[in-house]
Amino acid sequence: PAAEIIFGRAKEEIVGSNFWELVHPESQNTVRERMLARQRGENVPTRYEAKILRNNGEVGWCDLTMSLIDLEGRAAVLGIAMDITERKKAESALAESERRFRQLSSFLLTAQENERKRISFELHDELGQSLMALKLKIGSVKRKIGPEKRNLKDDCDELLEDIDQIV
Repeated sequence: PAAEIIFGRAKEEIVGSNFWELVHPESQNTVRERMLARQRGENVPTRYEAKILRNNGEVGWCDLTMSLIDLEGRAAVLGIAMDITERKKAESALAESERRFRQLSSFLLTAQENERKRISFELHDELGQSLMALKLKIGSVKRKIGPEKRNLKDDCDELLEDIDQIV
């Protein structure tokens, strides 16, 4: 009954059928190579995932556990299949979601950096122009100060140096 559910086929279609009709072409080589290697007594993983074909043409996934057994004096492989199609769909959806999240995060970081640059340029241009205007005004005031107010002229020079440091 479990195989009928996993493969979407009636018992009569499964029992006595060619096993390879149930395995998706993309997984057939892997499954075949591991089964044959196991029959030869080689050490291969006993558990792996493989694509399967359902009767309606839909692709599914199975978690396969394969063990070497003795069947009437001959080496055979006993396989246990567990349907993991929903898990694989969830994994795929999660991977796609993570890809889109990374893409969105990258876009957001780029947008933030562009906005910082724009604000920086605006601040630099506006502040620079304002400080240059202030420098010109202080220079104009300094020229109007008579020679007897040397301390006031020195204060203007200090202000001009401070503005240069700010710029």
